[in-house]
Amino acid sequence: MAQRLILPGELGDVFTPAEALRFGISAGRLDRHPRVAAPFSGVRVRVDPPRQEESPWDAWKRTALLHARAYARVMPIGAFVGGFTALAVLGLPTPRWHPDAMPDPRVVEISVFAPRRSVRATGVLPRQIRPALCHVVTRDGIPVASPASVWAMLADRLTAHELVALGDAIIRIPRIPPLPIERAGPPKGTLAQLKAAVEAGPRAGVETLREAFGLVRQGSSSPGETEQRLVMLEAGLPEPVLDHDVYSARGVLLGCSEIAYPRLRIAIECEGDQHRTSRAQWDRDIDKYQAYAEAGWSVMRATDRLIHRQADENVRRIRTLMVRAGWRPGDPVV
Repeated sequence: MAQRLILPGELGDVFTPAEALRFGISAGRLDRHPRVAAPFSGVRVRVDPPRQEESPWDAWKRTALLHARAYARVMPIGAFVGGFTALAVLGLPTPRWHPDAMPDPRVVEISVFAPRRSVRATGVLPRQIRPALCHVVTRDGIPVASPASVWAMLADRLTAHELVALGDAIIRIPRIPPLPIERAGPPKGTLAQLKAAVEAGPRAGVETLREAFGLVRQGSSSPGETEQRLVMLEAGLPEPVLDHDVYSARGVLLGCSEIAYPRLRIAIECEGDQHRTSRAQWDRDIDKYQAYAEAGWSVMRATDRLIHRQADENVRRIRTLMVRAGWRPGDPVV
């Protein structure tokens, strides 16, 4: 029986046949290995089995990043990662709420500046863009379109709501409550950079981009939270507060809510699947909502189904809580 080939950990998950040969692994043995793939000429990747508890979105981003890193090893000078692949390189979320709507993560979107000819290679989706419409940065050694540039590049491929979600993610300042936003980490981009991308010049989808820019807000932590806010605004509800810390009457931090009407003591919680699958998260939620109730707060818990498929029922539940708290239509309370 042939001895099973074990790949040395020192090879990493992206390597060349020449690097493998230094460990005594020939190209022939490498290409017969069940956990090695050759996405591009001259480079190999280690293929890991599916990970337990990994969401489809995380799996998409992991695969897209792996292939972007692989192509970066052989990418022509002057080319850079753009489009959907750039989201994985930049650590931005996939704005489409269903992973099946995303493109194949194994196909890397590579851009060049006009008038340079687009890259032609198997496993590559080529793009050409005018220099005025894109700014290139480097992330972990990979040339990639900047966050604001990627946002604008996707204007003709995303809906207005999806562009708002991506814009929200770009300007989000990550923080751990009760840390004030002034002391939190930097965002991936700024509102000024998004505005500059909108005004950079004519491009496909620019009208949708302008519409989305007017709805981008600071404080949204996920595409689901953005969609929930947009559902509320389109139904005529007042603009809510985002990323709001809730305290007891004695000044004890009870929790942070994604969307809130503080004067009415109403919180809207957007609950992804981890709230159901994680026992620790489940326990925290029970304690949090009990504390909210004791402090006089009402909570509307919004699942993906309620956010994306049952907008009318979603809004009805919120409006019911608001009216019960003394709100009347037309009152711009927060």
